[in-house]
Amino acid sequence: MAKATTANTGPLKGMRVAILATDGFEQAELVDPRKALDAAGATTVVIAPKAGSIAGWRHGAWGQSVPVDLTLAQSVADRIASSDRVLHSLINVRARLLARVSSRNPQKQMPPLGTRHIDVEALAMLERWISQKSSTAEESKP
Repeated sequence: MAKATTANTGPLKGMRVAILATDGFEQAELVDPRKALDAAGATTVVIAPKAGSIAGWRHGAWGQSVPVDLTLAQSVADRIASSDRVLHSLINVRARLLARVSSRNPQKQMPPLGTRHIDVEALAMLERWISQKSSTAEESKP
């Protein structure tokens, strides 16, 4: 398992950012923002359907691989202390995220052109994970 990255100082110190990705992610949309978040002091964690690493897609070909910190099947609560801000963000983007992951329209699909088939198992795990987090957020409200 890879180690989450963070900087000791910066405007985002103490913030935790989950990066959900799988094989075929657009390299520039993960690697560059992660570097910026790390430099600003955030702790970033790459979450993917499988352990090990995921392969990026760059300029129409396979690019850089990124180590996976946590799989979707693992309990995020055991590894990351989730804040209400993160949980509510997940709830608010649920429909859009699931629509992009399940689409193969080149203008909308996520991951991009590196894949032609929807990873049904990964999509189901993502739906369960978001539902679990949504339930946890609702139960923790006063």
